[in-house]
Amino acid sequence: MSEPRKVRTMCPMNCHPTLCGMQVTLAGDRVVHVEGDPQNPDSLGFLCVRGRAAKEIIHNPLRITTPMVREQRGSDNWQEISWDDAMSRIGSKLGRIAPHEFGIWMGHGDLATNYGTRLGGLLSRRFAHQYGCQWWHPAMICWGLGGFGLGLTGVLEVHTMDDLAENADLVILWGANIASQPNTATRLKQAKARGARVITIDIRRTEAAARADQSIIIKPGSDAALALAMMHVLIDEDLIDHTYVREHTIGFDELAGHVASFTPAWAASHTGVEPETIVALARQYAATTRAMIIVGGSSMHKQSDGWQGARAIACLPALCGKLGIAGGGLGPRHGGSAHGQALNNIVPDTPTACIDVIPNQMQAMTDAFIAGKIKALLLTGTNMISSFANASRLAAGLSNVDLIVCHDLFSNATIRAHADIVLPATAWLEQLGCKMTHTHLYLMDKMLPAPSQCHSLSEVLQGLGEHLDVADFFPWPNDEAFIDSVIN
Repeated sequence: MSEPRKVRTMCPMNCHPTLCGMQVTLAGDRVVHVEGDPQNPDSLGFLCVRGRAAKEIIHNPLRITTPMVREQRGSDNWQEISWDDAMSRIGSKLGRIAPHEFGIWMGHGDLATNYGTRLGGLLSRRFAHQYGCQWWHPAMICWGLGGFGLGLTGVLEVHTMDDLAENADLVILWGANIASQPNTATRLKQAKARGARVITIDIRRTEAAARADQSIIIKPGSDAALALAMMHVLIDEDLIDHTYVREHTIGFDELAGHVASFTPAWAASHTGVEPETIVALARQYAATTRAMIIVGGSSMHKQSDGWQGARAIACLPALCGKLGIAGGGLGPRHGGSAHGQALNNIVPDTPTACIDVIPNQMQAMTDAFIAGKIKALLLTGTNMISSFANASRLAAGLSNVDLIVCHDLFSNATIRAHADIVLPATAWLEQLGCKMTHTHLYLMDKMLPAPSQCHSLSEVLQGLGEHLDVADFFPWPNDEAFIDSVIN
């Protein structure tokens, strides 16, 4: 066996903003150990149990390594075929249907080597844009509704973990649990050492509560009600920053009228939080100049009108003039554009070639499947059935799709019940990648050869582009040049 060597990369998990550095010990083409990278400026050597178990992915005997096809869904009668045969079958089907009857849905599994830079998302969007097929954003099942709410309100940029550590005097973890972003936890500890106060707002006493000075438990789905009542207090008691509101916001008069009836007493019946607690929270937030709110991940937005909570919370730092100052604004969270990200967009700025766009919504997608509007579907890195709301209705819709192709590392419920063709994917050490946190850009070199029949998403899309004659889809000589075009 070859002499063991250590290589540096990033963990293949996608728990943004916690993206951790990883050291991998290789003996030849075998992964023998993984550990945290103490030189990584984001994770500082930390690596959670999921990251430490990642070595089990590469040589796992259950891994899919050969393209497979079956004649009858639900059966276990899979037949191995070559990659070329699989791509030919897919291309033949797509050639017989209209482009807008084909859809691409990416799961978070495809973010193993490009979280933050969104390389796979950009490339698949470019393909869909030029070919004219459907493309739906994977964030809709996660942080997307929260980001949508923040975007509607106008708070599009977040502060960094290091700014929190060095400058924040009050940190409100609103539905944000440090168990899911342990890199933030390290900075939270540093802020507390300076004397910063920490308040958690959540539906239960989470792991973050152990580090908090105060924990406020609210009823599920009542985040907007709490934020509206806080706004009522801020405006009613004249605790707002009038100069900031005048110079940097619009719609204040309308907002003031809107929240006039949303008193702390009104909110108490919706949130389960005592009116006095709401008043004290609003006053403390207004009185602390360097106060930062970290808005939680997917859980607080997965409900009807789930973006409204994010919209309401985003108004708080604007009312109090805390945006754009050190230690203020909104803290690190999923994919928020940080200052200076400046990645290039490879999706043409021309109108999409898709003639009948199905909206980026789970219900709209399921409705389209039920109606038979989608004849072919490419699912990459996803167990769609376990990700979408109303799984039984989605399953009924998928049964109306003529061809379902899954590109993945392992079998899952969606593959077993609904796939017609399965394409084996490459793992994170077997392809070139590039991840980005809010502060750093990380190149992930290809460290291992891929099993002979395993191919990356880039190779899948290039193959489809060739079969379907999508002109100028991949003008780069290789993936390195493609990545350079995005980050340079």
